[in-house]
Amino acid sequence: MPSEMKYKVICNQCHKPFIAETDKPGKAKYRCPNCGHVMTCLLGNEAVTPPVNRTAGNGAAVNNAAKPTARQRAAATGKTLYNAAQRSSDAIGKFRKSNDNADLWLFFGFSLLFVVIVIAGLIVGAELAKLIATGKSWLFRLYLDIIHSF
Repeated sequence: MPSEMKYKVICNQCHKPFIAETDKPGKAKYRCPNCGHVMTCLLGNEAVTPPVNRTAGNGAAVNNAAKPTARQRAAATGKTLYNAAQRSSDAIGKFRKSNDNADLWLFFGFSLLFVVIVIAGLIVGAELAKLIATGKSWLFRLYLDIIHSF
């Protein structure tokens, strides 16, 4: 009775590791317990991951990995946004530690930013309203011209 061998496999979808068990080496399909993605793995003496880069005849690197899916791009974007939020939070934390009146300066700065955004929004809204009003009158005149031409 052959013993089951365990291999550490990294999912192509969520990039999290899991343990794959098999009686014999070779190709086998496994479902990731983290995200449910089904993938074909080539298992041998060690866990083998598919090659990411190889060189073409001209020496340029060719990417063998599949293009990232929408879920992978969203996860990468989420990580990027999280990192940006973490950096800004760290910067605010350093500013608060270095200045005694940091909370007042932050309140003043964000209040000023809010006022500027509200004014910009009102200006854009007014311009949009004028654009819609002129467009509606133009469309109404065109409608009247078409109706009265018959």
